[in-house]
Formats: sequence, structure tokens, C-alpha cells
Amino acid sequence: MRNLCLLVTLGLLTSLAAETTSTRPAFTNFKVSSRTIALNQTLRVEFTTLPRQVEGVDIARVVTQAVDASRLDGQWRPLGAPTVSEHEKTHTITVTFAVLPRKVGELPLPRIPLTWIADNQVAEFGLVTVQPQLVIGGNTAELPGEVSGIAGHLWGERLDAAQETLPKDSLTRGENAIIAKPMPGLELFYRDGALGEATLTIADLPLARARDSFLSRWGAPQLEEGDSLTWILGWTRITATANAEGGGTVLRFVREDIQGILDRARVGRDVFGILDGRQGSAPALDPKEQRQQDAERELKRLTGENPGK
Repeated sequence: MRNLCLLVTLGLLTSLAAETTSTRPAFTNFKVSSRTIALNQTLRVEFTTLPRQVEGVDIARVVTQAVDASRLDGQWRPLGAPTVSEHEKTHTITVTFAVLPRKVGELPLPRIPLTWIADNQVAEFGLVTVQPQLVIGGNTAELPGEVSGIAGHLWGERLDAAQETLPKDSLTRGENAIIAKPMPGLELFYRDGALGEATLTIADLPLARARDSFLSRWGAPQLEEGDSLTWILGWTRITATANAEGGGTVLRFVREDIQGILDRARVGRDVFGILDGRQGSAPALDPKEQRQQDAERELKRLTGENPGK
């Protein structure tokens, strides 16, 4: 009986210790800009916590790392750095951060560890529904084709499969990619055999004259600097820049998830592969099989069925 009581006591102490060290949601006064947004809308979160209890904690860095973890999970993309302020009289801490959605569906907002108060407390902000549409002015519009591909070529398309539809002699070797030029002004970049970037140069069309048309297709740009406008539509980043040489406009399309996959593959091959003593790589898939997988992957991304890592 004594041994049984001892085991029960030890079990209760272990359970209590686990509850003490595990993270738990903390009460915070917060507001979310909207619980339902379109794929091109910026979401802003503001929350206020108790005064600082732990000295030496870089609050902005903690929030940045938490939002970055959500980025790595394929849910949100940070937009700018978070802001942190302390109330002059109450010394409460107010934090604001902005993010853009990566996909449609219900997405959990980033969880922020409140390490400036206690190591085991986190701020949670619930779910946000991202609808498969764009907001343009006061109206909504369907997602444009640039979200899934360019000129009939899906993002992530393999070069072997693309050669069946690309004009002959349209391929050239660039510094880091094979470049296809299927039509005047358009360049498709196949890095490590996959389509992840494209540019479209429009001669004799100044950005100032094209701006309104771009806004009516992609909505308001999330970033604007000098003669450059940037739209972020889920995983697709579109940048319009004034072409100083020809007086026209250059549009650059980057599929950020594909670029991330290619970067990780490169690091795995050329860094970790060397460190681990691995040699060679997996055999390439048959072009038809690869094309089918690309199409299935893109469908899942648009419907939000996978995290888009």
C-alpha cells in the first residue's frame, strides 16, 4: 500500500510539473483587422499585454521569430517589421504586426510567446478565413491566372515537360537557369529544371500609364517604392518596374514557394549532402508523370489542402 501511495504521489508531482512547464494561452487584449479576407488583403493584429516582467527580452525579435515560424509552415507571409510600444503611465506593452495569407481556407494566426512576461505563456488570436478571390477597390474578383502559372505554363512545371509545347530554338542558358522565350517580351526561367520565375517586358509603355490597368487586375499593391510596385497574391509575387533603358515597363513574376523548394534542394544537395557524405541525387520522374504531379499540386494549393511548404 505504501508503494502504491508513493507511485500515485510521484505521478501527481510529475503531472503538476508538466503543466507548469508547458505553454498555456495567456489573456491579452487584442484586435484583428478582419476575420474574413481575400487573398490579396493585408491582415493586421494588435495586442496589449501586462508590463514587462522579464528584463532583457527583445520583444520585436520574439514576435518576428513567431511570425517567421508561421511563414515556414506555409500559412502567412510577414509584411514589414512588428512595432512595439510601452504605455508611458501603465507600462503595458502594445505590439502590432501585419501578415499576408499564403493560401485560401481557414488559417490559424501566429502564436506569440510572451517571453517578456513568462516563459510558458503564449498569445493566441484564433482563425481567419481567406476567400479564393481578390478585393479590388470596393469589389471582388476571381483569382487571376498568374496565381497558378504564366502563359499556360504551371508554376513548378518541369522543363522536360515544357519542351513539348515551347517553340523550337527558344531556350538559352542563363547564369542560374535555362531561359525559355515562347513569345516576344516573355521569358520563363527554369532553375534546376522547374519554372519558378518569369519576366514580361513591355516596350514603350511607361509604368505611369499602365498603373491603373495593373490596379484593376491585382488590386492595390502591398509594397510601393519609387518606380516599383509589388503585389503579393498568395505565393505569387508580382513586381512592376519602370524600364529606364527603353521607357517601358518590366513585370517580374516570382513563385516564392517554388523558389523556396529549389533553394532547400540546393542546400540539401550542395551543403548538407557534402556534410553528410551523400552523393548523387534521386532519379528524375518521367515528364508526363511529373506534369500530372505538378497539376495535382497546384490544385491542392489553390484549394488550401496542403501547407505549401
